[in-house]
Amino acid sequence: MDYEYLLKRNSVYSERRDEQREHIVKLNERNLISAAIIRHVDEEADMYNEKVVENSDRLDALVDGNKRERSKAVDLAKTKVSLSKAMGKLREQIGLLNYPFSFRKMERDLREIAELRKRGDSLHARMIADAEKIAKCRL
Repeated sequence: MDYEYLLKRNSVYSERRDEQREHIVKLNERNLISAAIIRHVDEEADMYNEKVVENSDRLDALVDGNKRERSKAVDLAKTKVSLSKAMGKLREQIGLLNYPFSFRKMERDLREIAELRKRGDSLHARMIADAEKIAKCRL
């Protein structure tokens, strides 16, 4: 009876041991899958962090550029104000402020002269281009 009892007990322990081995194998597989998933997530996080750093660097460069541009704009505005004041003083000196109509007419005439110069330059450039085309055709 002791022998049969021990055999039965041995078979029960063997079954339990086999079940535990199967359980361990399943846990091992789950651990491997989990490790692969964690590795993949880590790689994705690293790639995301690299992109964040790159975008941060670009943003910093843009911010620096904007600061420089804003500084230039402020300097230009200050220059404009000072030039406007100087122009006002010069107008006072030559008396144009007393004759606003003359001043406006002078401004219109100056704009018209500038436009005529531009048109003259473009016509001159077209004449040169046409002359070059004629010269090429004669060859």
